[in-house]
Amino acid sequence: MKRRWVILLSAGAVVAILILACSPGPKQPEYQGRKLSWWLKGDAGDRETFRAIQKIGTNGLPYLIHAVRYEPPFWAPYLPKIAYRLHLASDRAAQDGLWGFRIMGRSAESAAPELGRILRSTKSCTCAVRVSRALIDIGNAGLDEIVAAIEDPGTRKKSCIIYYGMSNAEPCGDIRARVDLRRAVPALLRAMDHPDYGPFARERLVAESTENWMTLVPVLAACLRHTNESMRVASATVIYLNPNVTASVKMEADGILKDAPPKLVKRLAAN
Repeated sequence: MKRRWVILLSAGAVVAILILACSPGPKQPEYQGRKLSWWLKGDAGDRETFRAIQKIGTNGLPYLIHAVRYEPPFWAPYLPKIAYRLHLASDRAAQDGLWGFRIMGRSAESAAPELGRILRSTKSCTCAVRVSRALIDIGNAGLDEIVAAIEDPGTRKKSCIIYYGMSNAEPCGDIRARVDLRRAVPALLRAMDHPDYGPFARERLVAESTENWMTLVPVLAACLRHTNESMRVASATVIYLNPNVTASVKMEADGILKDAPPKLVKRLAAN
């Protein structure tokens, strides 16, 4: 009896996956008689793939948005192995969609608002990370949506966005849009005071300002004179942990940490 139930549940799961897999998404544009999803797989080689995606252009954005917003269902870990062998349960299309945004770069700016709405509402860490990276691929317009999501109290997956989604924030050759991470510094400093995602904000700021110290350290140094004490202490904490800071800036940061309330310093350093 128990075995029969297992078989029935497994069969039901496969049927459910087939329904989901076959459900129509946005209509895909074509290039040279092949759909966008085929080109995104890269079977034609990088050069031809780049040409196809660029020719399709913004007509492909509805499909790319649909692809990257994929959230694994909660019952995915319990699927029978045959579902994976048949490639019925896979985030391949979502990863291909991310590759499409990487190729398009700034030309996909019009997708930023919708991706931002997805980022603020998703309950999936995997989806939040993927959408964050798509937004970074778009450039500063995408980064602004990430900042808005970090500052929005309703965003569910801030830890995933900050620590994993923003970890790929450097351009990759000519196909990545260059982002100005200075735009994210104030939001990340404010986020440091949160018990859940504060540690991730601190680690992200330390990592980025250590690597990009010429552009980010001056912003942090300016925040040492912020009117808000929490912002001053947060900036001083990041500077204290950064090895690529001049002695004068580090001395100013040390002075702020010594004069600040010990509980605030401990909270921002330990969060």
